[in-house]
Amino acid sequence: MTKITIYSLNKTQGDYQQLIHFIVKKNKKIGKKLTKKIWLVFLLMFLTFITNEKILLASSKCNKLNEEEKKLCLKQEIKKTYEDIIDLKINQKKTLDKQLVVLDQEQARNQTELTIAQRTVLNLDDQIQDLTEKISVQEKEIVKSKAFLSIMMQAYYEYDQSGILGIVLANEDFSEILSDPDYVEQSSLKLKDILGTIKNDKAELENQKNKLDEKKKEHERIKSNLAVKKNELQYTENKKQELLGQTISERKKYEDLLDKIEDEIYDLESGKTINYANLPPAKDGYLDYPVASVRVTQKYGMTSYAKKGAYGGNPHNGIDFGISSGSNVFAARTGKIIGSGNNGRYAYGKWIAIDHGDGLVTLYGHLSKQLVSKGESVKGGEKIALSGNTGNSTGPHVHFSVFSAKSFEVAKSKYVSGLYIPIGYPVNPRWYLK
Repeated sequence: MTKITIYSLNKTQGDYQQLIHFIVKKNKKIGKKLTKKIWLVFLLMFLTFITNEKILLASSKCNKLNEEEKKLCLKQEIKKTYEDIIDLKINQKKTLDKQLVVLDQEQARNQTELTIAQRTVLNLDDQIQDLTEKISVQEKEIVKSKAFLSIMMQAYYEYDQSGILGIVLANEDFSEILSDPDYVEQSSLKLKDILGTIKNDKAELENQKNKLDEKKKEHERIKSNLAVKKNELQYTENKKQELLGQTISERKKYEDLLDKIEDEIYDLESGKTINYANLPPAKDGYLDYPVASVRVTQKYGMTSYAKKGAYGGNPHNGIDFGISSGSNVFAARTGKIIGSGNNGRYAYGKWIAIDHGDGLVTLYGHLSKQLVSKGESVKGGEKIALSGNTGNSTGPHVHFSVFSAKSFEVAKSKYVSGLYIPIGYPVNPRWYLK
């Protein structure tokens, strides 16, 4: 009886393939000694082990991989955590931006209240000065009235002591006055008027002094509030500067990550090679424009925007067409959808790739909505998407790239977990557009 060796099935898929070849080779030596039933049972056992192995691998993720794969898996988990942190930081940045708006509004309100308080203080200064001058005039009037009253009282006293004859002899000027029979009555009324004037002046003086005290108290209160408003204004300014510093820091982290991704795209595409013999000859109108209204906002290559570091200092690998969000995007030529994805806020955002079967692949990026799916065939000029502002974009537009078909692939990013970026060897779209 032929001895059959049982091999461990705890292996990778590649090992399974090698094992199958080995078993087939062994079976040739065994020949017909193994019956069909035994061979069928063996295959069922083999498939069962393979199925269980796949289920186990799917559930355990990193733990059941070999050392090299386990390291890669762990790195991807670390990158996923890093991406989550970046997402959190970006959300924090949005919150900080909103807080800055609130602080700007609060600062403007405090500044307005401060200005009003300053004007009120100046107005009170004028009122206090005016009241002080009125009080001074009132006090002088009272002094004059009192002096005149004193003279009249002295005159009455002297009249009472020496009589009319004595006053006339002593004061020649009084002789004409005393000849009037109503003199005494008029003098009495005059005296009452003076007393009334003094009384009214004193009351008015007291009223003015009370007003002055109230104005001074209001002045002190507003000056105190003024100091508080100044402190609040300074606080909001300090808080604003602090938030601005945080916002700039978070924006820098996000922009650094975008630069890394752009560098990654360039590095991957730089590693591609191209055989121009596999491309169709350059011809105007070979490809249709992907938009109805053609307005180029950025050309292909080392544009001025690219030189400013927009793509990590690398060339622009396509042409940008400025167009409002929600506009129709058309296939540049008949072909088959070989890729469609969403890079989120990175790279191309929502994108579509079409293989035209002639050595060219066209890419349409920053879309708001994809209207076709991978595997579908499309005709030239057929609507495939709606334009947008997704991905690493500064405004609504369609990014249009032309790649060598043999170099095109969808590569996994090493910086952002779960990010798959369409790449290839780019050629100038102007070679084929009108």
